Formats: sequence, C-alpha cells, structure tokens
Amino acid sequence: MSAEFWSSFSEPGIRFVWGIAGVLLILIVLASKFAPETVDPVRGSGFRHIVYEATGIHCPNRRVVLWTVLVSVFSLACFLAGLILNIERIRHRHEQSIVGWLLIATSLLIAILMANLRTRACVWIYHKLLPGDYDGALYRSDLLIRWLPETPIFHFMRGTALHYAGRLREAEQSFCDTIEKGHVRAGAILPVALTSLGHVLLHLGRFDRATAAFEASNKIAPRYAGALNGLAESLLRQGQQPQRALLLVDNALKYQQDNPRGRNLNRHNFANMWAHRAQALAMLGRRDEAASAIETASHVGDPGFLPGLAATCWRCGLAFRLMNQEEAAAEQFRKATELDPRGLYGELAASALRESPSLIESQG
Repeated sequence: MSAEFWSSFSEPGIRFVWGIAGVLLILIVLASKFAPETVDPVRGSGFRHIVYEATGIHCPNRRVVLWTVLVSVFSLACFLAGLILNIERIRHRHEQSIVGWLLIATSLLIAILMANLRTRACVWIYHKLLPGDYDGALYRSDLLIRWLPETPIFHFMRGTALHYAGRLREAEQSFCDTIEKGHVRAGAILPVALTSLGHVLLHLGRFDRATAAFEASNKIAPRYAGALNGLAESLLRQGQQPQRALLLVDNALKYQQDNPRGRNLNRHNFANMWAHRAQALAMLGRRDEAASAIETASHVGDPGFLPGLAATCWRCGLAFRLMNQEEAAAEQFRKATELDPRGLYGELAASALRESPSLIESQG
C-alpha cells in the first residue's frame, strides 16, 4: 500500500490524474467565488441599518478564516483525485485503487467533521454551562475562539456563559462581537444575539438601549419569541404597562408553542416566559391566574440546566413579591441561591432575600 501511495506522485499517468483534479478544483473555487449572492443584498443592507440604529454596531462582511478554507480545498482535492484515480484504473481494466478509496474516505471524514464542528463545539461548551461551571465553559469557548475567531456562535456561547456568571460588561462585549461578526440575514444568529444583549443591558439598568435591542431583533425576526419576551420583561422591570407586557408575553408563548423544536431546545426561556406572564398578571391584580402561571413556570423548565432554573425561580419570586406573598417569594429566592450560588441569578436572589421585609423582621 505504501509503494502504491508513493507511486501516485511519480507515475506519469497518475500525475495526469492529479492534474485533472487540480484543474477541476480551480474551476469549482472560481465558480464559488463569482457565484451570485444567496442573500438578498437589499434585505441584508436593511438588517445592517436596523442593527446600527439600535446598537451602533457596524456589521461588516465576515472575514475568511484561512485554515478552514485550506482544509475544505484539501478535502475536495482528495475526493476528486480519488474519484479520477479509480476511474483511470477501471478504464484500463485494472483493480480499483486502494489509494483512490483512501483519498475519498479522507475527504468524506473531513467533510463530516467540518459539518458538525460548530454544533459539537457548542454542545461541548454547554455541558460545562449546565451545572454552572462558568470557568470551564469560558475556558472551552476561549479555546475555540482562538482557533476560529470569526465564528459568531462561539462568541455567543462565551457571552452566554459570562451573562449567567454575572460578568455583565464582559458579556455585553461578547454579544456585541457576535453581532459584528455574524452574517446579517434572516434565520441567522443575529436576532438571538440582539435579544441576549438586551437582557444583559436590562441587568445593567440601561433600559432604553435594551428596548432598542429587543425591537431590532423583532424587526429582523418578527416571529422570534425571545424578542417579544424581552420587550415584556423590559416593561415589567420598569413597572410599566402590565397589560401591554401581558400581550407581548402571550404572543411570545404562542410563537414558542408553535415551534416544538425551539420550545424543547430552549425550555428555560419557555419557563421564563411563564414567569413574566405571572408578573404581568400580578401587577394587574389577577392573583389566581398569576399563581397558575408560576406553577407552570416551575414545571416546564429544563431540570438539567441549573442556571436556567435559578433564573426562573428568581423571576417567580418577583411575581410572588408583586402579590405581597413574601414567604412564597423568599422560598423561590432561596431555591435560586441553592441552584446557582456562584452565578448572576443566585446573587440576584440573595440580594432579594436581604431586602425581604419578613427576613429583616426576623433578624431584628
């Protein structure tokens, strides 16, 4: 096999095969380079304008990561060379080439690895985030960003870890990096990144900018439930327009329920929507409905995602507090601190417990 492999670089007939593969590869590269854009340029320009107006972030075209291009070119060259090598051997009535099949197998293996790289990498980070291991999640996201600095999803995962860890200003920068590096097109990561940025800005008390980010997300993806939920939370956090907040969160729940895949993948967001619904109902004085919404929020979350459960408990605690049920609120806050003692929502819950009138009276 080794002799056959080296002969593939020395025999005149085989060199001819490699030459044909190289010519075909060049033609494919040129075709892909000068092919028309698949994204409507007018629509893309409109999205860029929406993002810039809301955040001040300019969205240039994504830069090419050289090594990924080289790997893709190498994979394609292996496939073409293996295919032509086998055809050449069959044409001359020889047995099929072992080297040819090895080249084809190599190209297929590289293609499979490259196709699943982003998904597998995100799952790799998420496994650290599930139990609240923020240092581990950040280490893995930083490692991937070092290798693929222009990949928006890795910046997004880093921002998510920083958000739940309570490092809000760093999370804001990571989400801004996600937006800057992301392709501005429908169905891309952009609406999700804008919504995540909005939630960070809410925690930083910058309500106007947070609302602008949510509205921009809603303009780009009108049926994205996260943007509507963010707009509802912005109103609730400011104690404004509970009826409008209820309408927004009900629409968010409808869109989320209409998308079973999104509902199952983002169970913590689904639970938070129910908690926001409870807050709006509590502000409107509809206590029985609010209590029912809290019950639903407590059961629909992802039991394996501890930071997400803590976030829902904190929000449910706020809903109980709006109904003047301090004991029930304190119970939710205590759950949040137990679930995520080192994270943002554990700290917010601990702060809420310190402000609890019943707790202050018992200490007095």
